Amino acid sequence: MNQLTSRYGALRRSLLAVLTMVTFSGLLAQFPGEAGAAGSPGNLRDIDVEHFSGAGGNAVVARDGSGRTWVNMLKCSDGNPCINLGWTNLGGNLKSTSVELISGGVVVFGLASSGKTWFRRGSCGDFVCSWSGWISLGGNLRTVEGRGSDNCAHIVGLTYGDNIYESNICGSSQTGWSKSTGRLKEVTVYGGGDIFGTSSSGELWFRSSGTWRNSRGNVVQPVRDGDHHYTACGLSPSQKELWCLNGIGGSWEKLPGPWRRLDDDQAVGIGPNWTFKRLLNSLVIYDAGGSLNQVAMDLNLHVGISGGLKPWFSTLSEGWKPL
Repeated sequence: MNQLTSRYGALRRSLLAVLTMVTFSGLLAQFPGEAGAAGSPGNLRDIDVEHFSGAGGNAVVARDGSGRTWVNMLKCSDGNPCINLGWTNLGGNLKSTSVELISGGVVVFGLASSGKTWFRRGSCGDFVCSWSGWISLGGNLRTVEGRGSDNCAHIVGLTYGDNIYESNICGSSQTGWSKSTGRLKEVTVYGGGDIFGTSSSGELWFRSSGTWRNSRGNVVQPVRDGDHHYTACGLSPSQKELWCLNGIGGSWEKLPGPWRRLDDDQAVGIGPNWTFKRLLNSLVIYDAGGSLNQVAMDLNLHVGISGGLKPWFSTLSEGWKPL
């Protein structure tokens, strides 16, 4: 009898352990944002990249059609072939996703369908980041853009009424949204607290040191020139030709085109044949090839989403490869 009771107790404990594991696994599956490593994601909608380490560490961030955010640590250094360190599912439920540099690592942020902004901090070493949980900044916005530095990422959002709101996400703190002066249809963060964007008529306006200045023009998709030959660039609304500005309030210069679109808040984008295009300098438009519908770049690492909605990458010395 004692032996039977002992066996029954052991069996009961085993069954309880299995049931507990199943229940716990189910709870994890329902909780957004905490899934572990997985294979290459598909059905992608957004992609971005941020270089965070002098040793060649890069955080590639993508959003799939279900709103989940994915991150891949890609090691690219010393002219050697890049090393793909694999994807991790950060979860979430967003309609846009970006990554920027902050003190101690990077921050991933984006908008939910409710208009609220959510973010996760990545505390990064040379090639690996550990992630906080999702944190809400609140808000009721239709778009958010950002630019990072060694300390904080300056985040700017637009409401459906074209009002401008700003926030900062730092390594260990963040500020709430505060309303700023001015109204814009599209906005880009220039750096150092400066922003620029287009009005409803397509004119480009800069806010520098707290003062707004009109740089005229008639463009859409305003972006920074990541290689710093121009102050800003944009596409003509109908022909999609690239126009760039020489200094705030300066003259506009037409460059080779056309383009399908600009992307990543800098002068990179998609060409007529769905290839990756990049403004290298005032005379050269570099075509990196590929067949892509979304692109991003940091330093000389190019990332993109293929027509099959899968992630790809290349460098100036390395052709396109699946990521």
